[in-house]
Amino acid sequence: MFDDYSLALFADCTRLTDSQIIHKWIQHWAYTMPELSEEQVKDVVRGFQIQRLPARSYWQVAGQVQDHIGVILAGLCKLEYQSDQGSVVNVHFMQEGDGIGEYQAFLGDEVCRYSLQTIEPSIIIAISLAHYEYCCQRYPIFIVILAKI
Repeated sequence: MFDDYSLALFADCTRLTDSQIIHKWIQHWAYTMPELSEEQVKDVVRGFQIQRLPARSYWQVAGQVQDHIGVILAGLCKLEYQSDQGSVVNVHFMQEGDGIGEYQAFLGDEVCRYSLQTIEPSIIIAISLAHYEYCCQRYPIFIVILAKI
């Protein structure tokens, strides 16, 4: 979860362009991983993608392989699953600064147990499994930091 500094960085991100958000994401990672040089931080950030989703859209769908993990920069989402009786069960609501995705499914290249749906228009910044693995190999501190999200 984001601390107060990072929450403040992204407080106005709905009005920012994607390149402005990426610039703030660089600031976030430079603050989060001060042991990395500016070029190393840029190397980490280059693999993140910004996704702007309308309300009531799905970012992650139960039963599908999860190939990204991310953070909500703006908006509100809910984690849900379908019961054996066919009804939708809300598990958890997620807001700005919350990490999203099933970490174990992501790392294991497995199907998700839950779906993640936006409740309101949302901005998510996500990293692919391939770039995540690249960053973990090059920058071991990245494993520790991302596991906290």
